[in-house]
Amino acid sequence: MGWLLGLLEPRQLRISQLLAILFANGLILLEIVWFTGWQAAVAALCSGFFMFLIHKLWRRELRRR
Repeated sequence: MGWLLGLLEPRQLRISQLLAILFANGLILLEIVWFTGWQAAVAALCSGFFMFLIHKLWRRELRRR
């Protein structure tokens, strides 16, 4: 999820692209809740946030080189 949200970071996206990315993340969270429960969805949100930060730092480092 974090890498998918990382697509939002560097450039301007059309509204359809933004909605598609957010919809895909919503479906992932819905599936997690359905199969395992809300506690796992919270863990997935936290891990997605950390992966987004790692993705952002990685791309910043690539731009610096």
